[in-house]
Amino acid sequence: MAVSFGYQYIVTDIPQISVIEGMFLPWSSDYRPGTLLQAVGIIGAVIMPHNLYLHSALVKSFFFLLSLVRSIETMLRK
Repeated sequence: MAVSFGYQYIVTDIPQISVIEGMFLPWSSDYRPGTLLQAVGIIGAVIMPHNLYLHSALVKSFFFLLSLVRSIETMLRK
């Protein structure tokens, strides 16, 4: 994915000054009402599922380790 992004970035003739300005001072010349809401929605739709998946994996691994420790403690007591 990074290779394809780099290829497209080089192939298209993008003014580098505009890219650098946009990194530090974002703006849009054709801003329409609702565009910001749409951008936030797209970012939320991409990041939120990953966050939920990561959280559930962390919780599952914690409970697995907790049950493993308890079973080891039980075996050592016998």
